Amino acid sequence: MRICSAGYLLKTLIAAAFIMGVHSSAPALFQYGLQDEAWAPLKDAKDYFAMSSGPKEAKFYESGHALNVQARVDRFEFLRQHLALLPLSHGTLESIVNTK
Repeated sequence: MRICSAGYLLKTLIAAAFIMGVHSSAPALFQYGLQDEAWAPLKDAKDYFAMSSGPKEAKFYESGHALNVQARVDRFEFLRQHLALLPLSHGTLESIVNTK
């Protein structure tokens, strides 16, 4: 039995999940931390975005894999726009503690 590194396994799972969604017509938001080269190299991020069909947008952040407050705000706004979610109180997303 071959044992794979966690990074290899994660990249393989991401690629498989992405390939299954390539032909989706659902809106997609791609978010990437520019300091996350170990998990999601920028070239891969741009390739995944290019392969995706349907309405899409990509946002890049000065952060690592856990992203940052601006990413949370952007993600919620994207979901609110496409899923008709109610707005949150000002500062709600900003008050969440960042993960590492």
